[in-house]
Amino acid sequence: MNYVGIDIAKDFHVVTIIDDNEAKYYKKAFRVINSANGYQFLIERLNKISINKSDFIIGLEATGIYGKNLLEFLKVQGYNVKLLNPYQTKNYREQRTMKKVKNDNIDSYMIALFLKEDRY
Repeated sequence: MNYVGIDIAKDFHVVTIIDDNEAKYYKKAFRVINSANGYQFLIERLNKISINKSDFIIGLEATGIYGKNLLEFLKVQGYNVKLLNPYQTKNYREQRTMKKVKNDNIDSYMIALFLKEDRY
């Protein structure tokens, strides 16, 4: 199984993809522009890993309107998408790491780990 953590923002989203061993598929998290072209870029990245949509669990936080289009797009494409409570993912990050550092790359990675540990 592959776990896709997406940190939602207004203009772009940050994505980290990990496998069952918590290994990242891409060395660094990558940005997806909040547009149809950006969403297609995400699909292309997923297809490089597997064309089987059931090989992925995708998670994004419920952050209001900014992630709504991406959520609907991924669902229409047939992906297994989980809408996560930001309070739960924040608490998970605090339990998982003692560091106070918070940024989009860390958040997307923590969302992917949250999915992998079946916390949703």
